[in-house]
Amino acid sequence: MWTRLSLVVPITLAIAGCATTAAGATHTPPSAVASATPDRPRPDASTPAPLPTPAPTYTAPVATLSDVPRCPASDYRTTLTLDRTTYRAGQSVVATATVTNASTHNCAVLLGDSLSIRYPDGSVVLVFGAHGTAPSSAFTPPGNTNTNSSSWDSTSAAPGSYTALWNWGGTGAYEVKAERGFTIVAK
Repeated sequence: MWTRLSLVVPITLAIAGCATTAAGATHTPPSAVASATPDRPRPDASTPAPLPTPAPTYTAPVATLSDVPRCPASDYRTTLTLDRTTYRAGQSVVATATVTNASTHNCAVLLGDSLSIRYPDGSVVLVFGAHGTAPSSAFTPPGNTNTNSSSWDSTSAAPGSYTALWNWGGTGAYEVKAERGFTIVAK
């Protein structure tokens, strides 16, 4: 390790016939002092200082969606819970959905989710849907869990058996979904 030391020794300055003597030890900032290093001699006034060599740079690879596999639904563990199993007409049905990457590898992010209600006659009504665009580095690491909740007002629902359907996106083998049945009874 090199230490920079600056020591002012007594010298005499002659400027326009005037002599001045300065002596003493002073602290000089390292940037104001030339330092000697074992591989570089101290430059003199006639030799220009060498340009510093830039430090080598390393750029770490960044995961992109093209690098992360689109995982089948079997790589995810999904749950859909309701705040109760039986509701009186007019009560809100509160659904909470959870999706976890249950695999041992990164999976491309799921870009949207939605809650729908299947009526006793088989018709389906979309309660809410959210879709987005993922940044190029979006992925779901192993064990990562995402939870979302929504509610449905059953005011106009007739008594019967209903199903809450949560879908995180995808089709076919890549469709990630969960469902839970519930009952609506008369007021």
